[in-house]
Amino acid sequence: MWEPRQHRASSLMDEYCAQLGNVADSKNPGLALLTQRALQRMARAEATAEALEEAVAERTAALAAKNQELQHTIQELEIAKAEAEAASFAKSEFLANMSHELRTPLNAIIGFSDLMRSEAFGPLGSPTYGGYVNDIHFSGLHLLQIINDVLDVSAHESGKMELIEEIADIDTVITETLRLIAPQALQGEVTVSWQPSLQLPGLYCDPLRLRQMLLNLLSNAIKFTERGGSVQVEAQIRDGIMLSVKDTGIGISPEDFSRIMMPFGRIGSVYSRKHRGTGLGLMLTKALAEHHGGRLTLESAPGIGTTARLWFPIERTRQPDPMCRQAAAA
Repeated sequence: MWEPRQHRASSLMDEYCAQLGNVADSKNPGLALLTQRALQRMARAEATAEALEEAVAERTAALAAKNQELQHTIQELEIAKAEAEAASFAKSEFLANMSHELRTPLNAIIGFSDLMRSEAFGPLGSPTYGGYVNDIHFSGLHLLQIINDVLDVSAHESGKMELIEEIADIDTVITETLRLIAPQALQGEVTVSWQPSLQLPGLYCDPLRLRQMLLNLLSNAIKFTERGGSVQVEAQIRDGIMLSVKDTGIGISPEDFSRIMMPFGRIGSVYSRKHRGTGLGLMLTKALAEHHGGRLTLESAPGIGTTARLWFPIERTRQPDPMCRQAAAA
């Protein structure tokens, strides 16, 4: 459609120029001069139009080449994305399978070492053996916790994490968690405080997972708080339920926040770390909070301490079980 139109325009231009040429040959010098100038302008305009057409053609060709290049890049990115997802799935499957395979002999190690600690079938003999058995039992429990965390990470990444939900009494869950964390706090000489409240509603959640979240936060708080420091647990109603764990520890730099929320994310090099851990606790806590429709936030500064907050939406609040209240009060 463009070529016939261009041809008609060129024909009209030639006819017009021929007529102007006839005028230029007339006996009127003034008119001939004006005509000559008009012809010159038209020649320049025609040259400019041709240059513009060439530029448009070159630009069109460049855009077509760029578009083809972008299409090729998109295809490569889609392939890379599919390969990364497949690798991630394979990694999660491998971790899950290996973790299950490791748990079977590990449970035997923990069970038999516990029997030996209790000397159920007679004394061990040398007290040194008793120390070895305690180390075996402790190491087995520590390794089992790591394996459980790896399984939770695999379940989260594969979208298979399940919650067994019921109405939980927050005071009861926190009290149970503090009992579990008490030996670590005693060993680290860190004071942990919590003031029970009879005003809190119940929380519709997975109580085991809620305890796991609090244990992870309390363990980190105690681990990174120097001897003589303190950790405070609070529960508030803020458009839902807010559980806070505040410590007077070493704190976290803002640039490290995103790193510690990643799987196996830790601060500092392997050789400079003073504290053991896999770097899965905060990531799992964040994932579990989000599975409950909530969120985990951190507020910290180096040398000041850290406050970790678990928030659950108001839709998850329920009237608590009176029997749980009585048990918590007792």
